[in-house]
Amino acid sequence: MGRLKLLVRAPNWLGDLVMSMGALTGIAKGRDEVSYCLPANLLPLVGVFLPGSEALPSGEPIPRGRFDSLLLMTDSFSSAWAGFTAGIPERIGHSGQFRRLLLTHPVRPLPGRNHHHSIDYERLAEEAGFHPAAPTPAPGPCSGEKHLAVFPGAAFGRAKMWPSMPEAAGLLARRTGLAVVFYGSSSEAGQLGEMASGVDGSIVRAGLPLDELAARLSCAMLALGNDSGGAHLAASLGVPTVVVYGSTSAVWTAPLGRSVRIVKGRAACSPCFRRTCPEDSMECFSTICVEDVVKAAMDIFDAA
Repeated sequence: MGRLKLLVRAPNWLGDLVMSMGALTGIAKGRDEVSYCLPANLLPLVGVFLPGSEALPSGEPIPRGRFDSLLLMTDSFSSAWAGFTAGIPERIGHSGQFRRLLLTHPVRPLPGRNHHHSIDYERLAEEAGFHPAAPTPAPGPCSGEKHLAVFPGAAFGRAKMWPSMPEAAGLLARRTGLAVVFYGSSSEAGQLGEMASGVDGSIVRAGLPLDELAARLSCAMLALGNDSGGAHLAASLGVPTVVVYGSTSAVWTAPLGRSVRIVKGRAACSPCFRRTCPEDSMECFSTICVEDVVKAAMDIFDAA
């Protein structure tokens, strides 16, 4: 049967997965017999950040007898139950969600959101005996032309979507001479098309497989986005990135990269971590000036 392996249940969202890459890279360097389990749409990123590693789609039963350890980077009851019912002898993860009895090594999570979320993943890796390491993504050769990558959407909801993103993108296109590419999911294609229609020469790339998106971002000279998975990916690949924050917190989820600027509003209610604004006023975004975002972007573009 061969040596048994460690199975790492990786995060479910693109941004969270990118923030976990320091922990996952340390695990990959510390143990040869490791596999990663994650949603099917995120599987291509394993080849970008952890080349040569085995990746299994979540949602399918875990093969019995293949793994001796499970490290959960998800906090759901269902992911702990899947490991328990698969008979994996050692199961490490955060306590909570009524799953403490399903774990052999429950880890008390840090309280609140006054620390960077990557620390949560690193603590879990350390509990399993690994030391976090700097990711070394290998997205492949540049695919396309040099451009400004814009991520105007956010799966979490409207409270993360700065409405002036197209205007800022148009101004940056004129000042940098870069073509604008609006990126997003397949479900956002129509909305992206409307935004692109107001920015001369811009195009839309919606629903790209993540390895293709990474290759295209290798050609980006600048990225602009909301607190979204695409912005996290761009920053992790070394693209100078500006991120606009509304309902969420940069302390908790600022993208990790060599050149990142954060622009956030001054509303007293932010961060509220809501999907939609309860007052529908979006005060956190109304206090953000387009020129402030453009200046932050030009500062890192000129310094690159």
